[in-house]
Amino acid sequence: MKRLPESLIVALALVLVVGLHALVYGRYLPCADGSIGHDYAYYFPDLLSGAYWFQQNGAFSIPWFTPAFGGGLPFYAHPSCGYITFPQVAAIAAGPIFAVRATLVVFAALGFLGTYLCLRKTFALSLAAALLGATIFAWNGFFTARMLSGHLFFHSQMLVPLAAWWITRPVGEGQGVRRLVFDALCAGLAFAYMFQAGNFYGLVPAGLACAGIALVAALRGGDAVHAGLRFGGAIACALLLCLAKLSAGIAFLDSFPRAGYPLPGTSNPLGAIALVIQSVFVFPSYDLGRYLLVNERWRLDHHEWDFSLTWVTLILLVAGALALRRNLRERLRGRRNVALFAGLVVILLVPVVVNTYSPAWTAFLKSVPIVRNSSSLVRWFAAYVPIFTVLAALALDRIAVDPQKRSRLALAAAMLVLATHVLRDRSFYATQSYFATRIETAFDALRETGRVVPIERCSIEFGPDGRMLRPPDRNDGLVEGVSPIACFEPIFGYELEWFPIGKLHAGPARAVADGEYNFKNPASYLFPRENSVEPGGHFRVGQEAELTALLEYRPFPFAKSTRQQAAEIVNLIALLAACAFLLVCAVAGRMSRREV
Repeated sequence: MKRLPESLIVALALVLVVGLHALVYGRYLPCADGSIGHDYAYYFPDLLSGAYWFQQNGAFSIPWFTPAFGGGLPFYAHPSCGYITFPQVAAIAAGPIFAVRATLVVFAALGFLGTYLCLRKTFALSLAAALLGATIFAWNGFFTARMLSGHLFFHSQMLVPLAAWWITRPVGEGQGVRRLVFDALCAGLAFAYMFQAGNFYGLVPAGLACAGIALVAALRGGDAVHAGLRFGGAIACALLLCLAKLSAGIAFLDSFPRAGYPLPGTSNPLGAIALVIQSVFVFPSYDLGRYLLVNERWRLDHHEWDFSLTWVTLILLVAGALALRRNLRERLRGRRNVALFAGLVVILLVPVVVNTYSPAWTAFLKSVPIVRNSSSLVRWFAAYVPIFTVLAALALDRIAVDPQKRSRLALAAAMLVLATHVLRDRSFYATQSYFATRIETAFDALRETGRVVPIERCSIEFGPDGRMLRPPDRNDGLVEGVSPIACFEPIFGYELEWFPIGKLHAGPARAVADGEYNFKNPASYLFPRENSVEPGGHFRVGQEAELTALLEYRPFPFAKSTRQQAAEIVNLIALLAACAFLLVCAVAGRMSRREV
């Protein structure tokens, strides 16, 4: 019997694996009762604000600010803003529910393909091992739990295997510098997308994962120098392609760093290792985390602990380690391999170390940029998901030498992985606190009429105890022309501890008191000195045109810092250079195929 082509086998496996994933988890987007992940209360209004901006200004206008929340806030400069992403485009085209469902499918498929390419091409593994690894990664709990709970920006974490493939794939003779630059640029585009998606806190785990996979490839005889050059080039490309957003985001965080939250951790590294083992291989460590974590201000819920690669992956890793033990000394012969192995161990220890608490160590972490803005570093466990996937696939090829036995073992392992995910308890995701009916209706109205609802007033409500009320759907007010003062905006703290309310009050946005409008000038959060206003300051009388433009989701003139202007120029040059280089590569590739 003639064997099917490999491309067809991969395509069939992808359809089966990703299709089943969508079938199992798509029913929670939304749930049976109409609710959807609680943090979509943050992202769905953001998507609508982005759609309003797109409707008013077209595809080539940057939405620096939005009037929809907090009486006027930065938008594109916000670290969590994902305006230039697939979900935003899909939401504009067909609404937010379609966007998250499509994102679930598209990025599970990209994760599957990226893992297959990395395992099959870089590591030259068998087809069975590559497909098993692709299946494990496509169903990883980190991606799925974040999609179900509403952490939309983490969809971009599924690009890590693709970035790792571009960093590590073999460079053939005669391809030289152009191939290295091309690979570095492609990996850089993956990192740049992650940053543009608002995945600010996922970039470090993504970088650790790519570095770990590159070290594993080098230990197996890969070219460590070329991989290092491409990894460094990818980081440089990503920085240059995101420089405008990065510079503005740093300016925002400089004004409101949210550095006041303590960093939780376990009292010793063994506790952190226990959390890794349980979260990555068994089930979410919610109860164990409550027992082991100290210095914790905010309780981490179930979805924060879900990185599941299942116990099947753990068994493969243990079996592979036992098989490798026989010739480990031979493999670690020479300074090169010892250094590479030491580097891999360091990378694997980083998430454990940063989640271990001691007063002096945690005080140091709170002084480190990016880290100091965090309220927990448990998400750094995400670095293990791609690395352990690769190691599990390598283990399969090591413990099953006979091709037929290997294929049967891979199929059995894949079935057990899928069964474990399908049969697991998902009751936490079955009922959520947010209902997106108003946002969906607003998207429908926008597509039908093209009419954008301008912001007319600010609102705030207080409970009997005098505290601000913050219902789950408070950010939905933009559909009625209302900008909530007590908005859902974690950058100011989960209870808006650092939000400069000032004179902002419930009432018309154009109301004037003491020479100021009842609306903030969002440029004050980014460039206060250049715009002669304190961070969180209001529009002044005489700035009615600027206020009107903002309320209607249109750009208004504001002064930028010299650093920001330089960043935008460099960013534009980098974008044009990247497009030109990709065009040259496409033309050269087409010409070479014609010659053949």
